[in-house]
Amino acid sequence: MKTIFCSIFYALPFLLQAQNGVKWMTNLSWEEIKRKAQTENKYIFVDCYATWCAPCKLMDSVVYSSEKIAEHLGKKFIAFKIQLDSSSADTEEIRKRYADAVVIKTSF
Repeated sequence: MKTIFCSIFYALPFLLQAQNGVKWMTNLSWEEIKRKAQTENKYIFVDCYATWCAPCKLMDSVVYSSEKIAEHLGKKFIAFKIQLDSSSADTEEIRKRYADAVVIKTSF
């Protein structure tokens, strides 16, 4: 019992941190993101990532999980995260964004 309590006690900061961080707009298309940014007079922060990218995963765990970063981005930016590669493990939500990924890859 003591071991379980100690494990939970030491893991608590990490569990709480996982609930914080950048709030990504995952339910909107690229066109909807652009309209939202214009309506709210905000910039768009786009995180383009690949499933195999180690630095992308590091950014997720270290930078984007930071409450300070989330607070700063939230003031002036709409945060949009998009996967630019594809894999057989992609969820239906990711697959729905394939067309947006192509538009973003070819636009910038």
